[in-house]
Amino acid sequence: LLVVSLFLFILKKNLKKIEINRNHIILAFICLYKFEVLGQLLELFSYLSCENIENTLYVSKDLLFKCERSDTNSIYFVYLMTILIPFTVIWVFLIPGILLYSLFKENKKGLLNEHYNLEKYGALTIGYKKEYFFWEIARIFNKILFIACAKFIFYDPARILFLICIFCFYAM
Repeated sequence: LLVVSLFLFILKKNLKKIEINRNHIILAFICLYKFEVLGQLLELFSYLSCENIENTLYVSKDLLFKCERSDTNSIYFVYLMTILIPFTVIWVFLIPGILLYSLFKENKKGLLNEHYNLEKYGALTIGYKKEYFFWEIARIFNKILFIACAKFIFYDPARILFLICIFCFYAM
């Protein structure tokens, strides 16, 4: 997302002839987030989870690194604090929170179904009744919860069965 936004900024700055609609840029970011959230979170969570091999914890994604979360001088701890946790907070809480806040703000004004806002938030609201405008964000949170549970409680079959029962209940 950062690369795309930088590209669009440079494009708009250098090519004054091309008019870029802000709503289309927002819609593009929403679509990118909506379709990339699963892959990005799987990657992030696989670096956050650890595997126990011969009583030593290793990073699931890269078994060369030990999960030394308490040792502040380890490479993994620095990587955890500077990249993994901030990006996880951004992908899990910040982006969906901003989208949810924007949807509620526009709905409170009664302008959510206006053409201007449908250009921006149409990927999130089209297909849902007016009172369920937030449902796509709820589905994104559901996916995030499912990925987190599957990644962090994978080793216990009873927990997996419980997780499947919960998601089947929510699917009804």
